[in-house]
Amino acid sequence: MFVTHALAHHPFVSKLLGAGEDAWTSIRLTATEEWFYVTYVVNADDGQFCETAMFATVTHLVDAFRDRERLGVEIRELSLVSQLPRNNSEGWRMEVLSKIWRAKDSINGPITYLYELANGNRYSTSRDAPEGLEDYELLLAVL
Repeated sequence: MFVTHALAHHPFVSKLLGAGEDAWTSIRLTATEEWFYVTYVVNADDGQFCETAMFATVTHLVDAFRDRERLGVEIRELSLVSQLPRNNSEGWRMEVLSKIWRAKDSINGPITYLYELANGNRYSTSRDAPEGLEDYELLLAVL
């Protein structure tokens, strides 16, 4: 989860953003779980706008980009930000993702995700994850 503090609130930029949005000069990360960093382009009638967002969960990420084609949004780059035990390193690592899968048997039990990196490596959120991709449903792909 991302946390903000009132002292980091930027009132001028927040007014420019409009209703429902606020600008912050800093955030804190409260958990050691993986999170996602995504750069995307919004195609509008008056041009293209590049934006970057951070998501604390797979669910929020997938929901945010579910209708991206209909809305004229193109994901330019999606990265997984993780640490041990996920990425087998001693610290935080940001790696480019190509696909996110959910195990089909996750419907009745704990949800298992499989992160497929651009370099071909895969990370699972469960030690008991299914082996073959036929046991997974594709949630998001960046081509």
